[in-house]
Amino acid sequence: MSDQSFVFTVTPQTFQAEVIDRSQQLPVIVLFWAEQAAPATEARSTLERLVPQYQGKVALALVDVAEDQSLAQQLRVTGLPSIRVIKEGQIVEQLEGPQPEATLTALLDQLTMSSADLLRDQLAELVSARDFTAALNLYRQALNTANDDELTIAAERDTWLLMALKNARQQERTFFGFPKS
Repeated sequence: MSDQSFVFTVTPQTFQAEVIDRSQQLPVIVLFWAEQAAPATEARSTLERLVPQYQGKVALALVDVAEDQSLAQQLRVTGLPSIRVIKEGQIVEQLEGPQPEATLTALLDQLTMSSADLLRDQLAELVSARDFTAALNLYRQALNTANDDELTIAAERDTWLLMALKNARQQERTFFGFPKS
């Protein structure tokens, strides 16, 4: 599939097949835009440049509201640009108004991140905030609910994290004079 097959224009007639059905395999970002709205044109250019970099892990559907407003009305678009993210046939995210490129990149990263990568990032955030209890709880929850191979493999590979968290917590308790638990 070419990069352009992941960036396409949709109409009310093609929305079901191009957005809803396709969203069963990968997230689809629906951008409501119009040539007359400069921020919307800028959002389109930015997303058209960014989406191909994700190598088919996300698609971009363009809806020109100057040509047809019915989809915008159905999805309650109130201004331009407006973004709806469709995953497994449902809206999972929406952004209204102009967004900086960093926000759009973060959205794309989040949408294309594997469950193992997402877990790793959440754990790193908790550890850097020194919230070791929350990190351990998150890790245990991930291990208990792991049903896909990727998450299980990542959990086994990252077992060292549990030990590091436990050791850090014990060191912290010792430093502050608390008894070891």
